[in-house]
Amino acid sequence: MARQGRLRQFTLFVVVGGVSALIDLGLFELIHWLGVFPAIASGCSFLASTLINYWANRQFVFNNVFTWGNFVRYFTLVAANLVVSMLLVFAGTQLGIDATLAKLASMCVIVVVNYFLSRRWVFQNPRSDTADADPSEK
Repeated sequence: MARQGRLRQFTLFVVVGGVSALIDLGLFELIHWLGVFPAIASGCSFLASTLINYWANRQFVFNNVFTWGNFVRYFTLVAANLVVSMLLVFAGTQLGIDATLAKLASMCVIVVVNYFLSRRWVFQNPRSDTADADPSEK
């Protein structure tokens, strides 16, 4: 991919991620405000924003079709991100950092790692898994 194409892709990834992050953070604030422990609130909000993120990244950022392969790889990455997010929020709050700041810090770490893994692993070959693609999305 040419440099300009990668810059466009990264920009779209950041926009999609920004929308997902706002959904994640807004839900986190709501759930935490309801009295749920910060690490659990983080997990719930993180999971809720992932379906939108998968669809938007697949559709708009990486120009990919649905395949069971990219779906499983994406949710494998999400599972790892969930653990990292919860651990970072837990560690931050245990160190006396405000829960929202701990959540924001965890999101910054995750977004950088996610772009590279999404581009190189999750959506690596836009049309390579078409044999197991959902026929309704071809």
